[in-house]
Amino acid sequence: MSFRNKRQRNDDDKAPEGSAQVLPVAQIADDFDGEPMDGATYLALAHRANAKLPFQKRVDVPTPAEPTTAVPVASTSTSASASASSSRHPALPQESWPVIFAAHFGGYRANMALRWPPKPRLPYPAEYPPLPKPRDRAGWLGFIDGHEMPGAAADEEEQWNEAAEEAGEGEGEGEGEGEWNEEDAMNGEEDAMNEEDATNSAEMDMDDEEAWVRAGAPPAHVPREPLVSVLQALTTFDILAILKHLTKDMTLSVSADAADPLPAHRARWIFALLAILEPTLERDDLVRLRDLARAASAAGEAYWRAACSSSSSSTSTSNALQVTPVYPGFYGSQAPPTVLGEVGVDHAQTAQWALGARWKRRRDERPRSEPTPRPESVEAGHEGTGVDEALARCWVVKHAVAAGWAQWDLLDDFERAFKRLPRP
Repeated sequence: MSFRNKRQRNDDDKAPEGSAQVLPVAQIADDFDGEPMDGATYLALAHRANAKLPFQKRVDVPTPAEPTTAVPVASTSTSASASASSSRHPALPQESWPVIFAAHFGGYRANMALRWPPKPRLPYPAEYPPLPKPRDRAGWLGFIDGHEMPGAAADEEEQWNEAAEEAGEGEGEGEGEGEWNEEDAMNGEEDAMNEEDATNSAEMDMDDEEAWVRAGAPPAHVPREPLVSVLQALTTFDILAILKHLTKDMTLSVSADAADPLPAHRARWIFALLAILEPTLERDDLVRLRDLARAASAAGEAYWRAACSSSSSSTSTSNALQVTPVYPGFYGSQAPPTVLGEVGVDHAQTAQWALGARWKRRRDERPRSEPTPRPESVEAGHEGTGVDEALARCWVVKHAVAAGWAQWDLLDDFERAFKRLPRP
C-alpha cells in the first residue's frame, strides 16, 4: 500500500478537524444504505454525508439589469427636503439632531464616569441647606426651587445679615490656601487640595440646620443649581427618587394647565442627574425614566398648545410663535417656487416659524469679528420664556433618556403624538 493511500485511509478514520471526537463512531461499509440502529452508526452516516459536501460553491451571475436613467441630485434633495418639512411637525427637532445629541451625550457621560465622584470630595456649599431625605418630595422640590427649608431662620433680612456676619469672622486667615472649586474638580486638578483638607472641609453635619443658617443662607427666592459638591453625595437610589419627584410634579403641572411645567432650573437638575446616573438599571428603574420622558413630551405639547393659542389671540406674549425669515429647505419651512441663488432674489426667504430658526438667524447675522456668545445667553437670541427655549428643554430631557438607556421606541411615539397637534 502506498503512503498516499495509507494516509487517506487514516484521514477518513479521523474526526473532522476543529472538533474533538468523544462519542464512538461505527465502522460502516461505503455502500451501507440501511437505517442506523444506534448512535455510533448514526454518527458514521453523518460524517460520511458531511465529507461529500462541496468545499465551495459556484453560482452563475444573473443577467445584469438594464441601466436606469439617472435622477438629478438637485431635484432629489429638493423633493426629499420638501417631503420631510411637510410630514414632520415643526415643533420637533431636526431629524439629524437626535443622532448628534446621542453621540455628544454618550461622550459626556463617558467623560463624567472617568472622574465621578470627584476625588478629593468637595466641601458642601455653606449657603445650601441640608439635603432632604430621598422620599421627601416636598422637601426636594423646595430645595431645587430655592425655597426656605423648615427650621431655617431666614425670613427676615436682619437675621440673615447677622448670620452672614457671624460666618464671615476670621475669613482673612489662610486665604488662598486649600481652595477647590467646581471646575477644578471636573478637570482633574487634584493637586490643588490634599485629601486631609478635603475630608476636613467636607465634614459638615447635615442634620445641624443652624450651621448653614450661620453660614449665610440668602433670604431671596433663587433656584439652587445642581452643583458638583451637592451631586457627589447622591446615590443611585437618591437620583431615581429625585427624578420621580420631578416627574410627578411635571405631570401634575401639565394636568393643571400650568404656564411653565418644566422650568429651566428643573431641566438643569434633570440633565445633571441623568448625566451621573448608572447606565445599567433594573426594569422598574427604566420604567421611571420612561415616565420622565413621557412627562417631558407632555410638557412640550402643553408649551406648543399655549404658543399656538397666544399667536392666534389679539394679545401677544413672549411665549407666542415668532415667525423668522428662513432659507428655503430649512427645517420647518416650505421651499418657495423661486430658485435659490437666482439673480434678484435675496436667498428666497420666507417668514415662517421653525424650531431654532431665531437662534440660527441671530448667529448668522453676527459679524465674524465679534466673539460667539454662549448658546443659552440672551446675546445668542435665547429668551427664558420663549417657546423655542421651552421646547428645547423638553427635547433634551426626552432624548437624554432615549440615548442614555436605549429607549429609542419613545421617539417614534412622541413623533406620532405631535402629528395630532396643530401647525402654525
